[in-house]
Amino acid sequence: MPYFGRPRLVNAFLSKLLFASARLRVATQRMRNRIRFRNTNLRPADAGAVADQYRRLTREGPTRLNLGGGPKNLAGFINIDLAPHPNVEREVVANLLDLSFIPDGSVAQVHSNQVIEHIEKDQLASQLLSYHRILEDGGLLSIRCPNALGVCYGFWFGAVAETDHPGFLAAGYPPDEDFADPRDGWYHRDLFALLHWLYGDAGNPFNQHHSQFTPTSLREAIEAAGFLVLKASQPEASQLVVMARKVAPGSS
Repeated sequence: MPYFGRPRLVNAFLSKLLFASARLRVATQRMRNRIRFRNTNLRPADAGAVADQYRRLTREGPTRLNLGGGPKNLAGFINIDLAPHPNVEREVVANLLDLSFIPDGSVAQVHSNQVIEHIEKDQLASQLLSYHRILEDGGLLSIRCPNALGVCYGFWFGAVAETDHPGFLAAGYPPDEDFADPRDGWYHRDLFALLHWLYGDAGNPFNQHHSQFTPTSLREAIEAAGFLVLKASQPEASQLVVMARKVAPGSS
């Protein structure tokens, strides 16, 4: 049941109204997404066509990848996404779990924002290893995703935004990417919002969270894949932001 606070009866009544409104909004959005899911060409081209498209785009300059970038156009990045986005200037439509079309050691940076929580936890290790494979020695990995520990903290004590944006930019975080959104605090003492942050919209193929991460669990997974963590957001932050570098064999 929702967190009512005080006075209990007044907040109980208001919480029910808020929950009803939230459920109606989510149900409406879920229906829209299912229609979009049916009407969108989610079948990427065959492997040869994907590889050809990728090779064509990488001739234009240094390769930086925005995995699951959706409609964003990050400067200097190529988006790789399951669904096509007509407004994206450089995009490859492909399955993020199969990056075999990308040559070893050919990528300068892999960036992922609000993506890894949508894959199964037992797929994370192989996904991180594929990032390690395609990155050049010293290549950068930047990840941003919901922080399960941070949102539980924020539910009780107030949301905490990630800090030190200049420090993350200096470490290689994309300057035109989202960071420290003040709207993230909507889950404070709102159980519906907390569950949405942790699990997404269950049943919605575009927004269901299959994995939850804490600062420790994500750091350990990244380091186990052969990366050196350069910088990470504070443990209480709503979002986990991690900058890491590929460690060449025999180096530290």
